[in-house]
This record gives sequence, C-alpha cells and structure tokens, in this order.
Amino acid sequence: MTDDPPGGLAADYSPAVGRLLGYGEPQRGSEWPDYVGEMGLTEADVPDLTRLLTDERIFSAASDSREVWANMHAWRAIGQLRAASAAGALLEAAARCDEVGDDWFLAELPKVFTMIGPAALGALEAYVADTSHSEYARVCAIESMREIAKRHSVVQGRCIEALTKRLDVSSPNGYDANAFLAHALVELGATGAATTIRHAYERGHVDESIFGTWQVIADELGVEAGEPKGANVRPSPPPGPGAPTSPPLPTATGRPGGRAPMAPTRPGGVSDAKARSRARKKRRAARKDRARNRKRKRR
Repeated sequence: MTDDPPGGLAADYSPAVGRLLGYGEPQRGSEWPDYVGEMGLTEADVPDLTRLLTDERIFSAASDSREVWANMHAWRAIGQLRAASAAGALLEAAARCDEVGDDWFLAELPKVFTMIGPAALGALEAYVADTSHSEYARVCAIESMREIAKRHSVVQGRCIEALTKRLDVSSPNGYDANAFLAHALVELGATGAATTIRHAYERGHVDESIFGTWQVIADELGVEAGEPKGANVRPSPPPGPGAPTSPPLPTATGRPGGRAPMAPTRPGGVSDAKARSRARKKRRAARKDRARNRKRKRR
C-alpha cells in the first residue's frame, strides 16, 4: 500500500516506478512486497529503476519523508525482475550509500544480487578486483558473490577462484575487505584457499576484530592452524609499506537528509550478522572521528 508519490520527483519516472516514491519506510524483518505484481513492473521499467537508484534528490530528501526510501524499493524491484543489466547501477548505488554513511546496502544488496544470480558475477568480480572503489562497496560485492555461490553450486568454483585470487594480493584491499574475503572462503568451504588466507593473516593484512584470528578461521575451515611464520599476527596493524589501505570514511554529519541507520542486528554467536554489526560500528566511529577533526580545524 502506498501514498500518492511526490509530484516533482514522480514526474521524472514512469507511472509504475514513480509509485515507489510513495512506498515509505519498509517494515523491518518483514517479507519484501511483491513490487512486480503490485506495481506492474516489467523489464521495460529497468532503465527508470536504475536511474532511481542514484538519484541525488533521494539522498538529500528529508529523513522523515517517504521518498528517502525509494531507491531501496528500486533495488528490491530490480532483484525481483532478475535484471542482470542493472548490476553496474546497483554497485554504483552501493558506493553512493557507502559515501554518505547509509549502511542499508550492506544487508540488502547481497540479497538482490542473489536473486539476479550468476548473470551478475561478471560485474561483481570486476568490482571486487578494482580497489579504486570504496572498501565497503567492495565488501558488499564480496558478500554478494558468496551468497550467489552458496545458492548456485555450478558457479561455486568460479567464485572461490576469484575470491582467493583477490585475497592473494591482500595489500591493496583494506583490512576489513580482507576479513570478509577470508570469511567468504570459509563459508564456501574453500579448504584449498587455506594457505592464501593464512598468508594474509601472517602479513598483518586482516582486521581480526571482525571474524577472529587465523586460529579461529582455521578451526572454522577445518584445517590445522600451525604456528604463524614471519611477522606476528596482529589485529589492525598501522599502515606501512605494502600494508592495505583503509582510508577514513566520509562523515554524513551536516548532510541535509538521508535514511535512518539500520537497527542493531539480531544477537547471536560469531555470526555474519554480528560481524556486520561490528563493522558498522567501526564505520560510524570513523565518521565521528572525521566530524570531530573537521570541527577542530574550524576553530
């Protein structure tokens, strides 16, 4: 059920896509609406849906408005349409959400890509390999590849190979991205990647606060951890020659609008949900640090 969409924005989209502007905040934990059936969306609407994903007016909309949620409904609809042609636009939306500190994309877009399936892998593989993209947008792509591989066994080998290759050159990825790469390989049962994972930990290129130490990872993977060789394994080492770079994330402080952050994830053990919660807290702390530093500079 939707309210009438805002006239100014809706006029720039097809009638069916324009109705998404009136959908408003989704109910947390509920099933996604049948956007295709309720709105009558078809493949012909995909170009408008992709435009809506990164419409700057959505990102600057008031936080209590209905239209601020429109791009989330757009990416869900794209998933239901299994529109592989929109994979690039979905990743652009991930990067824009990451830039403004909107963390909904981390929980939602892997589900969208899983609905699209193996047809999205080409775009995801290229995105993960390109370290010019923001770290958590690439984390989103990593998690999407993992979920596609779990759902479609025919491409599991391809995904394991691509993720292992990326972790093997761990230095440019960022500490957090390397942690998610290692965990994805564990989730896929990639025992053949154990040496690559171990080397990333030994080089100090993995943030151990997200999924644990190499010993924890080895236990989950079902391999012998052994004694680390070379440099001591340590959590979040300071940057140095050859170390991965995780630049501070820009703060959303002072932004005129935007969605409210996600509610805390469900409690449990060392699970994906808890790890994502830890990662979100780190990102928010980084944004606060940036905001404080900016205030000091103004004084």
